[in-house]
Amino acid sequence: IATLAVMGPKSRRLMKAVFPHVQWDNASFPFGTLQEIELPSESAVKLHALRVSFAGELGWELHIPAGGAMAVYDALFSFAKSKAIDLRDAGMWSLLQSLRIEKGFVHNGHDIHPKITPMEAGLAFTVDWKKGDFAGRAALETRKTSRKRLISFQLSDTEKTPHGHYADIVYRNGQRVGYLTSTGYSHTLDAPIALGFVDLPPEVAKKPKAWLEEGDYEIELLHHGKITRTPARPSFSCLVDPKSARVHGKDGDTGEDDSP
Repeated sequence: IATLAVMGPKSRRLMKAVFPHVQWDNASFPFGTLQEIELPSESAVKLHALRVSFAGELGWELHIPAGGAMAVYDALFSFAKSKAIDLRDAGMWSLLQSLRIEKGFVHNGHDIHPKITPMEAGLAFTVDWKKGDFAGRAALETRKTSRKRLISFQLSDTEKTPHGHYADIVYRNGQRVGYLTSTGYSHTLDAPIALGFVDLPPEVAKKPKAWLEEGDYEIELLHHGKITRTPARPSFSCLVDPKSARVHGKDGDTGEDDSP
């Protein structure tokens, strides 16, 4: 199976051009759903289109049998050219890393691992305590109160970029309180950005937002071979599009009209 992620504000317009027999509007193809579709060409490639996004933009993941991937790829670029859509290949690592950090999307192995609870990672909404017993429930019950919390950071000095992977230390009011897990450069904000954990005092653990966003933060990192600190702005929510208007096709050029 090959995967092509078609992402961006003009993705719906492009998908309508390549697959005109499919209804791509929000009502017919809502976020979080999947449809089996077919490329209308001699190749007749059947594939699955998933309305999901790890980039924080309107888009679809196309899961394609490997043998038909090039036919779909060529069709996307051919129709993009005919519709004057500036479709480009994008880096799976550096660009996607930047976009998903802007949105606060966590990556397993970087931001979360078996010792991090959903509550600490900002993923409490994924736990249904009403469903009865489930694997890991007993252990999770003992850690409903978070010891730390994953939040976003925007660094003010564009010349100092953190490394991530737990190498950069977070300070709050001069006190060491945590570390960065993922880092990148936001081209939306034109600034270095990061995700990182901050240890929580017991008295704020249940409602940590106000405490987390107060105080003066610095990131200790290695710059030109020397350890230095640089100011950072914390954010309990993601740094870009916190209401996910882009992902849900409610912002910018969504291609809802039928104009050529």
